[in-house]
Amino acid sequence: MPTLGIDFGGTLIKLGIIDDGRTLGTATLPAHAADGLARRLVDVERALGDLCRGQALSARECLGVGIGFPATVDHALNRVLDEFRKYPDAVDINLSRWARERLGLPLVMDTDARLAAIGEWQHGAGKGCDSMVAIVLGTGIGTGVIMDGRVLRGCTGQAGILGGHQTIDVDGPVCYCGNVGCAEAVASVDNALAQVRSTPDYAGSPLSRSSSVDFATLFEVARDGDPSAKRAVDWVVTRWAVVAVNLIHAYAPERVVIGGGIMRSADLILPRIRDYVQRHALAPKTLSVDVCAAQWGTEAALLGADWLVRSSLNGRT
Repeated sequence: MPTLGIDFGGTLIKLGIIDDGRTLGTATLPAHAADGLARRLVDVERALGDLCRGQALSARECLGVGIGFPATVDHALNRVLDEFRKYPDAVDINLSRWARERLGLPLVMDTDARLAAIGEWQHGAGKGCDSMVAIVLGTGIGTGVIMDGRVLRGCTGQAGILGGHQTIDVDGPVCYCGNVGCAEAVASVDNALAQVRSTPDYAGSPLSRSSSVDFATLFEVARDGDPSAKRAVDWVVTRWAVVAVNLIHAYAPERVVIGGGIMRSADLILPRIRDYVQRHALAPKTLSVDVCAAQWGTEAALLGADWLVRSSLNGRT
């Protein structure tokens, strides 16, 4: 029997019907996260119904629904603990009740990056690894850890997911989480562009002529050879590489899997991170850590949600 997966992102909500690692159908909705979760659940329910009809089944014929959420989650209680500037009403919504009453299904949930790590571990770039770290690069930096063949959660459920909130610059900007110099705050697109603007050739850069620049644009301009954009890419990817090294030191993985939409520019990202890891990670010379791109991209969390549902029913999450 298939499962339903929902990945609540800050920009897009991704939905899927998954059958033990095979994606049968997917859909996306604009997140409109600032409007709150309650308003989006009506559209999510409708979109899931459309997906199910496309597969000639009803939601109630599925095993359950798995949800990934971009915040701290109590996996045991299936509750959002901190909305982290997205979906401000999420902490007050009982999603288990919603799934039971509106879909007729049991629900399990976890953080989105952890589900992406699980998806890659089970079906993608981490398959065959007993210990791996996933880094999801986007508006923020999400992480998830598999250790000794088990999903790492810790006593608070936060183990392994706060890689984006490790301090990498004690004199850096204040992060929205309240900490100072978090990787997520330091290595954001705004900070990368600040580096561009500080270079003497910025006035002649294509970036100076755009009113809105994201990471995709920055990397595209760098690929075209613009020197200020290339320096900014070097600067921001080095900070991402610091995150990778810190996670290697903390969890001793055999593989680091890097995902997120920006990995369309993997040709500019992976060589830099691999070189930095090779030079700075304190790992036995006989055991070099493999750094690779995620295989499933934005579908990884949906595959992780499928595993979470099936494992929950078997009592082994």
